[in-house]
Amino acid sequence: MSKSTKDPAADSASKTGEIPGTGLLSKALNILECVGASDGRPRIKEIAEATGYAKPTLYRILAALTTREFVQVDPRDHAYELGPKFTELAGAVAQNSDLISISAAAMKRLAEKYGEAVSLGVLAGTAQQTIARKEGLGVAVAGTIGARKPLYCTSLGKALLAWQPEAVLAALLDDLTYEPLTEHTHRGAAALRADLAAVRMRGFALDNEEIVPGAKCVAVPILAPDGVAIAALSVSAPAHRMADSRRQDIAIELQSAAREISGALAESAPGNYRGPDLPEWLAPLSGLSTFATVQLFDGPGGTPLACDGPGAALLNATDGAPLSSFSAPLRAACHPGAGDVVLAIAGSTLWRVDLSQPGEDGTHAATRLADAPELAEVDGLVAVDGTLYAAAGPRILKLDTDGRCTPLHARRRPGSGLKTRDGTLVFATDDGLAALDPSTGTERLIVPLDPAGLADFALAPGGRVWLARHDAWGLDMLAGTAAPVHLPLPVPTASALHIDAAGTLRIGTARLSLSSAQLDLAPLAGSLFTVDAARAPLP
Repeated sequence: MSKSTKDPAADSASKTGEIPGTGLLSKALNILECVGASDGRPRIKEIAEATGYAKPTLYRILAALTTREFVQVDPRDHAYELGPKFTELAGAVAQNSDLISISAAAMKRLAEKYGEAVSLGVLAGTAQQTIARKEGLGVAVAGTIGARKPLYCTSLGKALLAWQPEAVLAALLDDLTYEPLTEHTHRGAAALRADLAAVRMRGFALDNEEIVPGAKCVAVPILAPDGVAIAALSVSAPAHRMADSRRQDIAIELQSAAREISGALAESAPGNYRGPDLPEWLAPLSGLSTFATVQLFDGPGGTPLACDGPGAALLNATDGAPLSSFSAPLRAACHPGAGDVVLAIAGSTLWRVDLSQPGEDGTHAATRLADAPELAEVDGLVAVDGTLYAAAGPRILKLDTDGRCTPLHARRRPGSGLKTRDGTLVFATDDGLAALDPSTGTERLIVPLDPAGLADFALAPGGRVWLARHDAWGLDMLAGTAAPVHLPLPVPTASALHIDAAGTLRIGTARLSLSSAQLDLAPLAGSLFTVDAARAPLP
């Protein structure tokens, strides 16, 4: 018969309540319990009697506790009481307890709806800490309650950072150590700041395999009444279950949950992303909203004009006034360079609009010029020295007003814009932006770039090129470096770019493809924006 063996250390701990090697910590905790449990404010003599510790030991420990504000001493009578640190910690415990209990129903609903893990996190120094979690179905992204993870590479962390006051944000960014955990991790404060600007504009944060390869996450802030993030709510999943379209749907549901949670915490809290505070150099044009701006160009007298494709309308891009309407989607338009005429392609028809002859309603009638099946593919129209050129899928066409189309080029990236510069036609190829001299057929590469997802571009003075992509929440500016300009939209909808005669960059956007839930979060979708490049923070 074997004998049981006792651990002497465990036996000692059971008698004294102490763990071996933690004697000093135990003394400090016993002193705190003594001070907190006292009916009055004990002096050093009462604490020594209650604890049995020598006064030199008490003075050393109490000095350390006083420095950390766990206790405070009254200089008049040298009596001790619990310090402000306990009030702070108690408040945090109470706040997190309320936050967890209030968030539980929404988190459970999200986990059941999407079958993915839902996490609630708060700031914890230079990290974010998970304080609640609801598991989904099947294989989930690893995570535990109480775990602390970096702010710079998690969606919870970025959602918390993006809605902090600038002074707090600057201090946090300075204190962070940017460890490259994956190939997608931000390597420094500049890259993180650019990401946070996008987060604030679109209203949610993303983790694109930045902390764990193969894991993606989306998070939204839970805001206090002053608009500062007090917590963040996220859904995480393996990358193969987090396609862009699903992630956007989840972001919208997270926003709804954040509104519910924040409203329950405080009736005056904003509770959800209500749209960003636009920088002074980015402005939406009041009174203009399109289904989708497909082209922007300078009209007669240099007046900027806009084509609302699905809306089948030609608009003044300075005041939003309708100029002409068509019976088929407006594909493209341009000013041929003389008079008050605009030539437009709607459906498979070329139209002439005389802006000098308004009708009774202030709009201008369109006159049919020609029909051609090739025109149904057009997505760009320009004029060089009075001659029309159209972009139709991969082809560049010379277009006569009787509808005849002469192919000039066949390697264009479809749907990526068509511009003119110094008598040449500029368009995107697989290698970048190319310039074609229509009189000689000579083509040269002028801006090497990756054309993937390119929706449109604009050529600015000084060699700068603005790019709008179907998969980006803003624009990139190329001049040796990229400087993103983020738009206040929850999904990528920048659809047309143009720099007018005054040097103002105009950005057309779309709303037709957005769901009703997305439109609730994107009241500015379909707007025309202007960028004051002189005031924008560009390199």
